[in-house]
Amino acid sequence: MNEIFFLIVLSFALASVYSAFIIHDKKRTVIAAVIALKAMIIWAIAGNGLNLTLLELISIAGIITAAAAASAIITADKAADKSNLRFLSLIAALVLLVIFASGCKSDPSQLPAVTDELKIDFVPAKIISPAKDELYAASERGKFIAVYFMSLKTKKTTISTGYMPVDMLMNNGKLYTANKSSNTITIHNMENGTGVNIDSGGEYPCSLAINQQKNRLYAANMGSNNVAVIDLNAQTINVIKKIPVGKWPSDLYLSPDNRYLYVCCKYTNTIQVIDAEKEQPVFTKVDTGISPSKLVPLSNRHIAIINEWEYAFNHQSTIIVFDRINYNLEYDIMVEGGIFDALLSKSKRYLYVTVPMKDKVVFVDLKKRETVFELVFKDDTPRWLALSVDKKTLYVAAQHTKKIFTVSLNGMI
Repeated sequence: MNEIFFLIVLSFALASVYSAFIIHDKKRTVIAAVIALKAMIIWAIAGNGLNLTLLELISIAGIITAAAAASAIITADKAADKSNLRFLSLIAALVLLVIFASGCKSDPSQLPAVTDELKIDFVPAKIISPAKDELYAASERGKFIAVYFMSLKTKKTTISTGYMPVDMLMNNGKLYTANKSSNTITIHNMENGTGVNIDSGGEYPCSLAINQQKNRLYAANMGSNNVAVIDLNAQTINVIKKIPVGKWPSDLYLSPDNRYLYVCCKYTNTIQVIDAEKEQPVFTKVDTGISPSKLVPLSNRHIAIINEWEYAFNHQSTIIVFDRINYNLEYDIMVEGGIFDALLSKSKRYLYVTVPMKDKVVFVDLKKRETVFELVFKDDTPRWLALSVDKKTLYVAAQHTKKIFTVSLNGMI
């Protein structure tokens, strides 16, 4: 049973049973039930969808029910005092029993766990899951993307690309890939199966972003220190402009209003800001930690900046939360090892990150600002991550053993 549903039903039932059968008052039955239901709504809002353990849910249900019962006691007849006290004592005893019986530990069933693995015959690079049960895996040392049915562990098809596709995105029925070693962008039409390779506008294209409002594709060319602008409306699709940026641009993020394009510049340790309307750099730059390599949007306002090579100096990576409206670095979170890839959870509470040098996938609680869980992939070298369409399953691509792991996120969605 879903935890939220379980909590609402438990509180509703206990409060209603108390009022109906112990103090025999229909009015209080309704009042107690409404109190419990309103409390659930408040908890859902305050707790990001009640992302709590089973122990916490049961304890909260007991407290809410006791509160509802207490409100009824205040207006109850004295003759019912003894039964009221007995009921409250029972609720308190049940809560304490659950707490002590569990040893105050998290329910293992609520923790992420590997549920399956798929062995492939190539070294995986970027992975995405644009449709239910489908996974697209790029070949790090080849010229293709393999599409798999994950539940059946079978290959559906293979899509040709340029050499070493390291980034890909799906938009309006077309698959776009950045082919690092061939300096090209592949545009593949998923409906008719045709594809075309175009020049990326520089060397080592490694990241893509699409401006749907203007129907333009942006490509970060790490080897040429520029961001190429590609007009997708043109009859002959090609680069129409090259915007100079800092050294080694490695990742792109376009703001939801399509106004600003943010660029990770690894060698200069900055985030370059581009005015997407004027297609030119903004004067302001954001100074980050050492070697910013990835941008993960946390909200319309906040971005997580992943600093990859901080590890070389203090054996830790940093996740810096940046307020792009106020141009303010709000806080940072330290993670042991060098972070390679990162994704935001459905609830927006957790950040999933890979640490290949430690053979780990680390779960960072953004609310607590600390690591709360780790999955160890011994000798697998986990690098790339993808979320299923419903965001309840995490896919992990392991470089060394050429495997795609399926991870059930359970309570850390």
